[in-house]
Amino acid sequence: MDFIIDYLTHTISSYGYFATALLMAIESCNIPVPSEVILPFSGFLVAREGLSFWWMVFAGSVGCVIGSDVSYLLGKWGGKPFLNKYGKYFLITKKDMETSDRWFKRYGDLTVFISRMLPVIRTFVSFPAGITKINFLKFNIFTFIGSAIWSALLIYLGMLAGENWEKVRIYVERFGWLIAFLLIVIISYYIYHKTRKGK
Repeated sequence: MDFIIDYLTHTISSYGYFATALLMAIESCNIPVPSEVILPFSGFLVAREGLSFWWMVFAGSVGCVIGSDVSYLLGKWGGKPFLNKYGKYFLITKKDMETSDRWFKRYGDLTVFISRMLPVIRTFVSFPAGITKINFLKFNIFTFIGSAIWSALLIYLGMLAGENWEKVRIYVERFGWLIAFLLIVIISYYIYHKTRKGK
């Protein structure tokens, strides 16, 4: 983690807005680069170097959209064939996929919007959105809005924390662990339900 933090902070220090956009794009491509490092440190630079808060928020949000589009398109073009072939190994049935399709068609916009403001989930929500092929324009709009709120919050907290910007990362990571724990509980229940039903 120390190596990752050093690399990220050096990159952002050297390339500013562009680095923030690029790193947030990578994070949104299902690669868990920690936005809780990228954005608070970007906020610290805004305060220290006199960079624009709103341009930094814009850079983070655009990066999220670009990375999310890549993940969305991967889900759209290859997700369903993959699940049709290998879904049984993940206890995912055709009925489960149909249920997911109905959910995203009904609540997809809201799901994307809320997910973009949650640790852990925000990194991976674009792929299932692509599998269910929700409206691409709406997907981008809600991704941008949700990402802008997330970016603005963490950048602003980084500005307030100053040299102590890493404290923001610590608190966000704790919240992320809570989200991860809840996901584990949900997945465990899903596996239990499926195996019991199969039995």
